[in-house]
Amino acid sequence: MLRSLVQQLSSQSTESMKLVENLYRSCGEGSSQAMDSSILQTLEAMMACFSTVYIVLDALDESASRRQLLDKIQEICSWRSGHLRLLIVSRTEGDLLQTLQPLMPKDDIVEIQGDLVNEDMCTYVHQRLSQDHHLRRWRKSPKIMEEIGSQLLQKADRMYAQIQGAIVSVECQLDELRNCFSRQDLKDALQALPKDLNETYSRILCRIDKRHRRNAIKILQWLAFSKQQLTLEEVSETMAINVDAENTFDTDRWLEEETDILSICPSLITITAHPHPHDRDERKKMIKLARFSVEEFIATDARFTGENTAREHANMVIAEDCVGYLIHIANTVQMEYKCPEIQDRQRFCTHFPLLSYAWGHWWYHVAEAGEHHERLFLLITNLFNYRTFETCVELAPVSRRQFERDGSFLEREVPPMLVVEASRRGLTRLVQRLLDDGVNVDEYGDSCKTALDEAPANGHILL
Repeated sequence: MLRSLVQQLSSQSTESMKLVENLYRSCGEGSSQAMDSSILQTLEAMMACFSTVYIVLDALDESASRRQLLDKIQEICSWRSGHLRLLIVSRTEGDLLQTLQPLMPKDDIVEIQGDLVNEDMCTYVHQRLSQDHHLRRWRKSPKIMEEIGSQLLQKADRMYAQIQGAIVSVECQLDELRNCFSRQDLKDALQALPKDLNETYSRILCRIDKRHRRNAIKILQWLAFSKQQLTLEEVSETMAINVDAENTFDTDRWLEEETDILSICPSLITITAHPHPHDRDERKKMIKLARFSVEEFIATDARFTGENTAREHANMVIAEDCVGYLIHIANTVQMEYKCPEIQDRQRFCTHFPLLSYAWGHWWYHVAEAGEHHERLFLLITNLFNYRTFETCVELAPVSRRQFERDGSFLEREVPPMLVVEASRRGLTRLVQRLLDDGVNVDEYGDSCKTALDEAPANGHILL
């Protein structure tokens, strides 16, 4: 949040940009990260450059680091700046109320529920009923239309804590009513409408074509538990990965149109356009869950948990996808690296958008899932095949070391020491396997450290 505010304010005036340049120089011109305290000082000085500063923070309750964010808000409010106008939107949560209520007058806290929301939802429902041509058969009976509207509003009323959730609920319920062809059908459907948002999401999943349901669940797992927000290209490529299949990565499983993902997961995900970091004329498409309540649903629904928690199961799926994907790419390079079309590393990597994420975060998902999953452990063992792992290191767009490009993927003076890397990642079971295979624990890796150095240095004391 702090960096975003500084970035936005810096583009509004020359004076505020100079303050950012001073902060940059104080950090050795980018050689070190600015401390939060330094960023806060810069932000306070930048706000003094404007007659009024408006800050809007939406969905505060959905923040992954809510406590830290609340601390920053308290710090900003303590400045008592007459320049600042702050608008915060959130669901009602205990810790948010305890922190925010003392910071503002009681009259400044507005409940966006009750009569105002009732009026808005009533308008929305009646508009949808009047426009939906699938319901036109019932318009000749005002009494029936009134009953439909009343039932929809009654069900949506339970979800007003999230307005978007209430809208999703109405849309899902309309889907239930569109296939009613008799008054009895309609009565039965109205009685069986979903009672809450979780049941609404459950029905959305059930209505997904069986051919696509497995992919839908995988997409939602990736979006809920990935280490960072993903691009549309990255998520689309996960569709081609199936570690159960003989061919782990098959381009025949690619979606012909990337935006078909929206049809696979209707109402559950959203795509947004962001400025491309390397091309001002390009917009990078990012994909995320439509709302925080979808993530809450994923954490509790049995379809996402398997025999474990939803987090562990999803991380196992993502880890298997990442590792299987890396093995496939390494094998492809080993067979075809002499071909002219993949002689250039950057050109080759553009054909595999997920490569950067898979290499940068596979170990995180393994740590979250645990090495006790047999298929995952077998995949990791295959990844740590000497030749395979070396090839992955050479290909990775974001690698721990910056390798000199000499026209070849596979030339390095110091090859990676597998037991050192496994120790760095805290992969206890794999370290034991490598030692059983006769790997020398005293060998030095490319960081000039041994496995015994790397394990404690990265917090893996037990290893």
